Amino acid sequence: MTFSPHDVPQTLRMPNARSIVLLAVLGLVGAAPNAAAQSRQPWSIQGSVLYTAQDLGGSAGTVGGVGFEAQARRTFPKWSFGFGGQYSTHSSGPDDLDLAGFFVEPRFVPAVTAGPFAPYLAGRVALLRGSLDAGGLDGSGSSTGFAIGAGAGLIYPLTRRVNFDIGGAVLRQSLGNITLDDPSETEVAFPSFFGFVLKAGISVGFEGSKAGAQRSR
Repeated sequence: MTFSPHDVPQTLRMPNARSIVLLAVLGLVGAAPNAAAQSRQPWSIQGSVLYTAQDLGGSAGTVGGVGFEAQARRTFPKWSFGFGGQYSTHSSGPDDLDLAGFFVEPRFVPAVTAGPFAPYLAGRVALLRGSLDAGGLDGSGSSTGFAIGAGAGLIYPLTRRVNFDIGGAVLRQSLGNITLDDPSETEVAFPSFFGFVLKAGISVGFEGSKAGAQRSR
């Protein structure tokens, strides 16, 4: 079954998606009870691949998807602040829902230490645009919305400048109704829904100054 003009689409069900992501987030926090600072450099850029599950609720079920994100980050002793862009795509039969947007992501590093691993807690606020290509109705449309949520992750240093980052998050997302450009101008309703994200990526650090370079050694 494809996207319904009167409800969020009936899709391939993934009943364990929420529990899988929630367990992964908790596992990331518990996997490293001690950690050092999350980054050696004050500035970094990061690219990540995403696996997402959008829990549309009701008869719609849960839609899996993949995507990517890129961000720049400023790191302080206990906090860091990132901003960037994200994209994911979700398919159901002939219909496709794409979610794209910009986000800010503050992180907090607990005051604990254990080897090279660095756990962190994160929040996220995002401005989203949802684009629906309803092949079954021969129409498409889009609307804007937002997302807010929290998660956790682990950073593992590969070199002095390069880190491996793995994390998970739970997001509450809201999109406006989408009016398709088909002859009937069909309106598709999108109630607020939860999204679950697992991501893995690489970050590369940069020195901000000569003093910063000395501190990172």
